[in-house]
Amino acid sequence: MFLDDNFLLTTKISKNLYHKYAEKMPIIDYHCHLNPVEIYENKNFENLTEAWLVSGTYGDHYKWRLERTNGIPEKYITGDATPYEKFKAWAYTIEHSIGNPLYEWTHLELKRFFGIDTLLSTKTAPEIWKRANELLATDAFKRRNLIKKFNVKVVCTTDDPIDDLNIVGGGSNVALMNQLTATIAGVDVYAGPSEATAIGNIIVQMIAQGDILNVYLARRIIADSFPIKKYTPGQESFAAKLTEYQDFLKKTKAKTVEGGMLA
Repeated sequence: MFLDDNFLLTTKISKNLYHKYAEKMPIIDYHCHLNPVEIYENKNFENLTEAWLVSGTYGDHYKWRLERTNGIPEKYITGDATPYEKFKAWAYTIEHSIGNPLYEWTHLELKRFFGIDTLLSTKTAPEIWKRANELLATDAFKRRNLIKKFNVKVVCTTDDPIDDLNIVGGGSNVALMNQLTATIAGVDVYAGPSEATAIGNIIVQMIAQGDILNVYLARRIIADSFPIKKYTPGQESFAAKLTEYQDFLKKTKAKTVEGGMLA
């Protein structure tokens, strides 16, 4: 495995800073897509696909995006394929993704969580699937136990779906999607800011340094500093927006070739 303890640490200073200071610091995760109900219930994952790729409507959309770019049919991403078929599709994608950060992240996760040093490929997928699933069935791999093991102190994750919906990041710039979301979900949608990850990073550092008192004040500062657009269910008719969306899909529909992918 190419990932040793000094992966990406090429100088004496970088190794010292990481191993002496950063490595043992607590994790404060201010942006993720973990399901809070699943954390509360503290159940085991059924398999590696549920933990890693997709579980119901939850999942790793960065992995999904890479699979779509690689021509994987949606059936094997969020569709009705079996969990193992979806995992194998991810293995196929990783084989063709050397140079993409997800290639390194995938193998870092296998190494640090599961102690698996084997490179993921369609050939090694059965072995990795078996070893990872055996570990996922143990108490040590229950959701809250994993959070404790990796010294996670704060998790900021998805809110209650019946509350007002906030869309941040690049998607907040897509007016059609925001209005459709408000209309179909029947909730008010607040879009923005678009550079949420960078803003969140800066804000967390300012709180840590004492420049901002707490997270509540930080939210107020962000709300007052960046434009937030509100979309309500009644702004436009559902039929009109749906027709607009269907026209958009017809113009941009991507064609993928399924043959041979999972052979």
